[in-house]
Amino acid sequence: MSRVAAFPRHRRHTYYFLEKARENAPVLLDTDVDMAAIREQREHAKRNGLNTSYISYIIKVISAVLVKYPQANASVKPSFIPTIMQYDRVVAKFTLDKSSGNQAMVLSALVNDSDKKSIAEIQQDIDHYKSADYEESEAFATVRKLNGFPFWLGRRLYGFVLNKLAKRQQIQGSFTVTSLGHSRVNGFFPISSTTLAFGVGAINDSAVVVNGEVVIRPMLRLSMVFDHRVIDGAMAAAILSDVSAGIEHYGK
Repeated sequence: MSRVAAFPRHRRHTYYFLEKARENAPVLLDTDVDMAAIREQREHAKRNGLNTSYISYIIKVISAVLVKYPQANASVKPSFIPTIMQYDRVVAKFTLDKSSGNQAMVLSALVNDSDKKSIAEIQQDIDHYKSADYEESEAFATVRKLNGFPFWLGRRLYGFVLNKLAKRQQIQGSFTVTSLGHSRVNGFFPISSTTLAFGVGAINDSAVVVNGEVVIRPMLRLSMVFDHRVIDGAMAAAILSDVSAGIEHYGK
C-alpha cells in the first residue's frame, strides 16, 4: 500500500548536497581513454605487493593537471555581488558506497594534498575510508551528526558552512571523482558542487585504430562536468585533454 514517510535520515546529507549543487552552471564533456598504461602500472604494483585501484591513478593524474590550471581550483559564492576563491591546495574528493543498518548510502571522503602524494599514499587514504564503518568510525562522525539534526537545522547548517569559501574545499575538495565502474555503466555525468567532477564508468576491451591498425585496448569513457561560472569551455576541454593524455602516458 502506498504511504508517505519522512525523508530517510541516512540520506539527509545527500539531499543537502544536491540542494547546494543546484547553484552550479554545469556543462558536460566526455572522451574515451586508453587505460593500458594504468593497467600495466597496477600489475607492476601488485607484483611488488601493493594493491591499487584505478581511481587512485585517476586522482593522481587529475591532481597533477589541476596544478597547471589554478583558475579551476576555485569556488564561487553566488550573491548580489558574487565572489570567487582560488585555493592554494589540491584536495581530491571521491565517493564510496556504505550502509547504515540495511540501508545503502553514498558517502564522500577526501585525499588532502593529492598532488603531492604518491600512488601508495593515495591508495592508503582510499583504503582507510573504504574499510571504515559508517556507524562507528570517526571518519564519518561529522556526517552522522549532520544526519542526526532535525531536517530544517541540518539544511541550514550545511548551507551556512558551504557559503564560507575557505571552508568549502575542506568539505567538497578541489574536484570530485565518482565511479560506477563496478557495474555495467559505460559513462555518466555526476552532479557536483565542485568546479570539476569526473565520472568513471566501466573499462571495456574495445577495438580501436592505433597507427592505422585495429587493436584491442582497455577503454574507459571518462566524463567531466565543469562549473561554467568558474571556467570557460576552452579551459575545460584543455583540462580533460591533459587528464586523458596523463592517463594514457602514465609512467612513460
